[in-house]
Amino acid sequence: MKTRSLAGFLLLCAFACAGADFDLGAHGVLSSTVPAGWTASRVAARSGPSRSAFAIAFKPTNEANAECLLSLIYIPARAPQMTTLRKDVLKASEHMIAESVEKQQVLKEFTLAKGCGAYCVFTDASLVGKAVQRGEYKVVANGQVQPSEDVLGVVSLLADDVTSTEFKAMLAIVNSLKIKPRAGGTVGPEQSVRVREAADGFEVSVAISRLVLTIPREGLTRATNNMGGATSSPRYFYFTGGTNGFVVSGWFEAETGSFGIQDFWEKESHALSRPGLPSPANVTFDKINKWDAVLYETPIPGGSNPHIRAHWREAGTWIDIHLSLATEKPSAESRKVLMKRFKEIKVTVRK
Repeated sequence: MKTRSLAGFLLLCAFACAGADFDLGAHGVLSSTVPAGWTASRVAARSGPSRSAFAIAFKPTNEANAECLLSLIYIPARAPQMTTLRKDVLKASEHMIAESVEKQQVLKEFTLAKGCGAYCVFTDASLVGKAVQRGEYKVVANGQVQPSEDVLGVVSLLADDVTSTEFKAMLAIVNSLKIKPRAGGTVGPEQSVRVREAADGFEVSVAISRLVLTIPREGLTRATNNMGGATSSPRYFYFTGGTNGFVVSGWFEAETGSFGIQDFWEKESHALSRPGLPSPANVTFDKINKWDAVLYETPIPGGSNPHIRAHWREAGTWIDIHLSLATEKPSAESRKVLMKRFKEIKVTVRK
């Protein structure tokens, strides 16, 4: 029943007894109250063929071994029903019973101001009496919340003691969740990404930012890849090379927090190494111009699939870019091609 921390980091927001808001696009804004000494961060989430996900991790800033993971799923509109949700929680947590101390499911309820939620707590029998090991949690609370008609959240509260300050703080975070409408209903054009076709490629920018990202055309076309969550952000961009397997995507965001690429990768790699998914291989870190980059590969049969994830911070803006190439070529050759394409991308600062 060992549960490891998973998080693919996109944007870290630190708050002290303040509200953390996350834009869910057409589904509104998720608001939560983050206690002093905790951070809230968007993390990578994977989507099935008919469900879109948006994930958030809440973590203490000290060395406490605890983490609250929330994965949001967009569902057809339905009124929150505790009876249905309780049944779903029991079904989803059945696999935890055998390796737990409790050997049974005891449902408890979250107390959201609007909507409903429930969870079951399990103690890992294999960790009882053992020293605390970071990333291994003696107590796991699995549950679900439905803060609005079309948003469902899957929750995991991970800690070493159900009576600890950290566990109580995570309960308070979940209980504070609520969905509120966007201010003004929509995001203005000054805060949305815009793409201009220029002689040397695509110029990507946001009006309120001074940075301009120039991506050489080289067979790329702008496309839509809205799978919900972070990809529904008005500051998200996506280009594809079609049959050549080349993809460039990313986000423009306000420069927030003080995390580095290795901190980002620690979380991202956990998200990419979930059960049933191939773990990233040949991981290296590099400083390329002003880009802080991580290079890795996703093993695929009959070819190679290198990736570059990189961050550029300047003039109050953070650019998060992701390049990937799926090809039949050997790993070393495809990685060289991808790096060449990456180095052709330029960032300039408007006066």
